[in-house]
Amino acid sequence: MQNKHYLWMVLGLSAWLWSGSLASLPGQVPPLQTPPEQPPPAPVLPAPLPEADLQDNPVSLEPLKGKVTAVVLSSQDNEQEISTVSRELLAALNSDRDRYAFVSIMDLGVVPDFAREVAVGIIEGRLEQADRDLASRLELSGQKLAPGVKLQLPDWNGERTLAWLQASPDPEYAVFRGNPRSRFERERTEREQQRLRSYAQVFVLHWDFTLKAHFSGRSAGAKAAELMRALAQQASTAPDLSAIHSPPLRSHRPPSLSGR
Repeated sequence: MQNKHYLWMVLGLSAWLWSGSLASLPGQVPPLQTPPEQPPPAPVLPAPLPEADLQDNPVSLEPLKGKVTAVVLSSQDNEQEISTVSRELLAALNSDRDRYAFVSIMDLGVVPDFAREVAVGIIEGRLEQADRDLASRLELSGQKLAPGVKLQLPDWNGERTLAWLQASPDPEYAVFRGNPRSRFERERTEREQQRLRSYAQVFVLHWDFTLKAHFSGRSAGAKAAELMRALAQQASTAPDLSAIHSPPLRSHRPPSLSGR
């Protein structure tokens, strides 16, 4: 009886030692799962662009990727000045147009819906004439008008134009972000906004769509061209943005940097 009890103790101890030895052996640990590579964050514009061009084609950010971009705001308030500034800017960058993009947001909020088709025809005619005038000017200096990325975008309700003015880092343009309460404050705000809208407006974006500066007034074209040349020198070190899908057009507050 004792021998049988002793035998069971030996068998139990052997089984315990055997199972313990197995537990101490390295097990089949599954290899660490490498998390999928996350795409780089999609670039974000300082303010949204109109969603369609003059022919009602959807607007994409693809043509702007990897380029230094000038965004100009045009309207009845600054028509003469912005035409001159835009012509000077395009002429200054003509010799190296593949590095740059030009976007014009046209505030057409005063155009009623029933007159849009007529307005588009007039605008397209004026744009074609502007190209011919610029080509003639360049020929005088021995240049030819170079093809390049140029988007002419109608802002039929004025909201996109306002969004860009609100995105300006210039403290003076904070008047577009205010919410006046009294009649006196509203009238004063409207007068100040009207004064600022009468200036030519040029926003300069880096190749990653960050806002580098906002220039306004008659000298905006020359200042923007100088900055854009400097930024283009850095473009050779820019990451490849071709794999980044165009983000939904949205806005964020830009850094505090401005010029006039």
